[in-house]
Amino acid sequence: MSASEELAWSVDPHSSEKSIEELRRALAAFNLATASIDQSRELGAFIHAAQGRLVGGVLGLLWGQCLETRYLWVEGRLRGQG
Repeated sequence: MSASEELAWSVDPHSSEKSIEELRRALAAFNLATASIDQSRELGAFIHAAQGRLVGGVLGLLWGQCLETRYLWVEGRLRGQG
């Protein structure tokens, strides 16, 4: 691609499986080549209240210098407090 090449965005609320898979493959190939994603590992951090009751946490994937958040949950009464 040259600097003068024109690009066009399109937004499709009904994206085809083919387009989605093509994007995923391209991203995975880039990440493997540049960010050591093949050496990834899962990471979890948890918040517990008294008696060990779970009140929040985050689960993600650590790869390269990135943390990809997959799940984030905080008990309702604790939300909105910064």
